Parts: sequence; structure tokens; C-alpha cells
Amino acid sequence: MTVCVNGINLYSTNPVQNVNGKANTPVQAQTVNRAQKMTFRANNDKTGVTFRTKLASKEEKEYFNTVSSAISGEDKKLLNGLLKSGILLKNNSDDKSTVLDNLYKIATTERAEGLDKTVILKNVIRTLAFPYSINQKLGDIPPEYKAKVLGSLLENKELGLNTLQEADAKFNDLHSSTCPTACVEFNLASKHQAEFARFANDLTSPKLSTEKIVDLRNLSKNLGEAVRLLNMFNTNFEVIDANKVKITLKPDKDALLRAQIQTKHQDGMERNATDVLIQSTLMNLGSQQTYNSLIDERKGDIATENTGLIEFEKTFIESVAENKSTTSMLYQQVDDNLVVTGYECDFATTKQQILDTLKRDQNVIIGITFFEKDKEQPDPNRPADAIAGGHEITIVGARTDKNGETIFICQDSDDEVNMPIEYPESWLLPRLHHAGLPEDIAERTMPDTKENWQITMDNYKELKNNAA
Repeated sequence: MTVCVNGINLYSTNPVQNVNGKANTPVQAQTVNRAQKMTFRANNDKTGVTFRTKLASKEEKEYFNTVSSAISGEDKKLLNGLLKSGILLKNNSDDKSTVLDNLYKIATTERAEGLDKTVILKNVIRTLAFPYSINQKLGDIPPEYKAKVLGSLLENKELGLNTLQEADAKFNDLHSSTCPTACVEFNLASKHQAEFARFANDLTSPKLSTEKIVDLRNLSKNLGEAVRLLNMFNTNFEVIDANKVKITLKPDKDALLRAQIQTKHQDGMERNATDVLIQSTLMNLGSQQTYNSLIDERKGDIATENTGLIEFEKTFIESVAENKSTTSMLYQQVDDNLVVTGYECDFATTKQQILDTLKRDQNVIIGITFFEKDKEQPDPNRPADAIAGGHEITIVGARTDKNGETIFICQDSDDEVNMPIEYPESWLLPRLHHAGLPEDIAERTMPDTKENWQITMDNYKELKNNAA
């Protein structure tokens, strides 16, 4: 696991235990400790979304029959379940297309080279039926793809690899750092189903890209600074009007090769081909278009590390992908020895912020830090509360147990379990590093808002100066 705190990178190759005693596989997820509030501003407009459980037109019936005829067995049952639940005819997408519209396009139009439309169709249906199946595990490189993969790495001059041995070494002990983007993908699949289906259709099509309409006020109160922020992330965008832009989102050039491999060789809890392209697209956006899907590395001017996304980058992609306001609350106070010395607010306040967000039917993407004491073999030379790793998960709900303790229900894309996982507040809240919240809920605790744009630039300059 990797955590970046106060500009210091810490690596741990041993899995740490979760609260249920199961070892989490190692991941790399960067976080940055700053005792300040980071803000993206927006309005989350859900008006105009349809909810229907019956096919209303001849065209819809034709689309449904076409999609149904392209799948079989359990997938037909899942498709019918999507119709009965109202998901299939939802139109909560940028262009108001429904889930069914996009499934029909996948079933009837060509996919990108090496992708199978039937496989993609099944991927999307199964993910929408059960978003907890979203994973971040990369998958191995089968022998028949090895030469092509190594050749692509050597052709990428920015990686600085000179020999086949150097390229091949990149796959030794390779673990996914895409947990932030898997969380955003989960939000799309569980809350914005038609938009998820639109992403899946566009990104698996020959054009290998999609467009996203974003309100500039999502990014900054100052529209000029919002544009500077888009330029900072090297985004390709077109101005629509004074308040809106159309952003072109696309994966890195090697993502298709990864997706081709997963189309034929997806094993166990590995990502499917659709996961690959969506997560790679979001990783590419967050890393300023520098991501490499083959070795799960990135460059970019904002982060100091070559894997994962820092908290600010995660907040940016969350705001863009969902076109909503996201205020990132940072809770832990960490010293130079990576020991948690305190918290920005008490645990009761933190819990209430999360519960209030869940009441609005919004998930909460959080960053958690694992302590030395969570490891199977703690380092006796480090304090028990020293940070040993970091990870991004999504809180989807909460319940109260018989003792009155709040139990948080979460999605974890790296726990080797395709179902929700539960963490009691006594375990989770001390490990909570940051959480993405609606702006007004966050401001109850930290009303003195400083814009994310300025905070990030200050932090970036500080980290660069320290590195120099």
C-alpha cells in the first residue's frame, strides 16, 4: 500500500487486516494530509429523470427484444430485473438516453478492435444489476500478449525503458492503484445508471472516448479559475456557454490492449473489459493525461508519486464524472513521522456529516488509512498508530446494531468480495482521512472556505520546494 502524507511516500508490501480479519490485497492509493477544506462547487440537478417499469413504445419493445436475443440464461433474468426495478428505462444521462438505448447501441453497433459486443453487453448488464461486482484488480498478461505488451512499453519513450528486461520487471508484484476511480465508477453504476451505460457504450466503441457536459461552477466560484483548472489537468474541452463546457474523456493509448486481454481472459475478481476502460479514462483524467494502463503508472505535475491519485485529483474526477459539487473534508492530523496526532473535528460530528449525506441518497467516497497495528506483522519500531497504507472505499449506507453503534455499509473494490462490507464506527472513524461531502454539510464544521484551486497550488509549490 502507498500513502502520501505531508509529501512523504510510505510503501508497505504486506497486506493489512480489515476489521473482519480478512487480508486486503495491497493497493496503492495516494492521499495528502492538509488540515484545510478543499471545495468544488456545483448544483446536482436530478430533474427530468424518468422512472418506468414497462416498455411504452414499439421502439422500446424492439430494443428490448434485440438486447434480450443477444444474451442468454442468467443475463436475460438480470435484464428483466433491470426493467422491473425501473433501472432499464432510466434516462439520467447527459443526453437523456436511457439504459436501454445504450444497451441497444452496444448490441447492434461495432465495438473497438478486439472487443466483443456480447461480452461488453453482459458486463454492463451485470454491473448495473449488481454494482458491487466492480473490481480494480488488473489481471495478468497471458503469454500470447506478452510481446505486444512489452513492445508497447518500450515504444513509450516517457517511461524511459531501454530493454525487454526492464519492461518485464514492471510486472513484478504489480498491484492496482485504481481504487479512487473504481469508487467513481461505482457511483455512476449505482446512482447514475444511464450515464454509466452511456460511458460504457462510448468508451467501448471505435471512437474510444466520451463527452461530458460540466457546469464550470462545479469547479470554482470564479469561472476564470475553473477554466485554468481544466487546463491544469490538460483536459480537452469546448466552451458551450458562459457556464458550461463539454469535456472529451478518453483512456490512455494502452487501455484498449488491457481491455482486449480482459475480454478473453478475465479471471476471478479481476476487472472486466468495461471496468478497464472506464477506470483508465478516469485515471487518465486525474493524472493530467499521463496514465499507463499496462503498468498502472502515471506522471503529471500535481502529484509527486508515480501511482494512484492524490485526494485533490480524486475530487476533481468525481466532480467531473458526476457533474456535482464535492467538498473534500480532511480529518486526520499527521506529524512528520506519519503518526496520527489528532483530528479536525470530533467523531460524532464526522459521523453526522456522513449520515446527513446518505440521507440525500448520495454515496460518500472516503479515504482510509491503515495503521501499523492493523498489519499482520506490525513493525515493532513504529508506533501502533503510525500510518502503514491508504485506500479509497465508498460508504453506501448505515445501520445501528443492537448496542447502539453505527455500522457503515461500504463498497470496497479490492476486498475480493463482490458484496457490501460493514465497518463499525469505532473502527472506521479513527482511520478516516478524508471524505467527499456536499458543500453545505461540510461548511457546518468548517465554514471558512478556501477554494480547492488555491489550496492545491499552494500545496503543489510546497511539495516541489521540498523535493528540490
